[in-house]
Amino acid sequence: MKKYLIPLLLLIAWGCNSKKNEKEFIVKDLPGANIKIDGRLDEPAWKKANMTEHFIFPWENSGPPLTRFRAFHDADNFYFSYVAQDDEIVSTPTIDDEKDLIEQDRVEIYMALDKDLKKYYCLELGANGYVLSYSGSYHRHLDFSWDCPELKTGAVIHDDGYVVEAAIPIKSLESMGFRVQKPGSKILAAVFRAQFNRLPGDSIAYHWLSWIDPQIDREDFHVPSSFGYFVFE
Repeated sequence: MKKYLIPLLLLIAWGCNSKKNEKEFIVKDLPGANIKIDGRLDEPAWKKANMTEHFIFPWENSGPPLTRFRAFHDADNFYFSYVAQDDEIVSTPTIDDEKDLIEQDRVEIYMALDKDLKKYYCLELGANGYVLSYSGSYHRHLDFSWDCPELKTGAVIHDDGYVVEAAIPIKSLESMGFRVQKPGSKILAAVFRAQFNRLPGDSIAYHWLSWIDPQIDREDFHVPSSFGYFVFE
């Protein structure tokens, strides 16, 4: 009997830790929000929406800049926003290609259809409102031809950072395979931020913020351990 006891205890401990590390963000149902997507967040619904500012540098020991993520939904749209504190925004007023955002400050949201990331979708939104959108499958098989159907975005740059606001129609989420019409529905999701600093000689220092510590040595968001859940009220 004893020879089975230690493996059993380890299995129970793993199960408890897995549950403990499962992050959930409650996406409130706020009917009649009447949101204008302009990056200003001045509608009352944004104050009612749930918010997290628990972002960390998984691969650095220093403290990260303030980042606030909010999200909610109504019958028609899934809304989300970021407030990013940044005293040195690395960005350009215009871009020639959406991949130009890879070298610029931005916030990011990923949504996956399965825990193995056989199919997931990524939106990366720059301080100037430009969007890099793509789908993917593990590991880093990325399709940059994908665009999020009917996505709306707005952004505003302030003296101390920037704000990004977005809306995805519920019907678009459904067309992507996410079933969110039923209360309590869950989406595997992750939220991140890329924060850069210019260095002498036109080089850039890259800093990566995540809402979860993926507990891997390499700098990589495209892994299952960086995902939690959006739970739709």
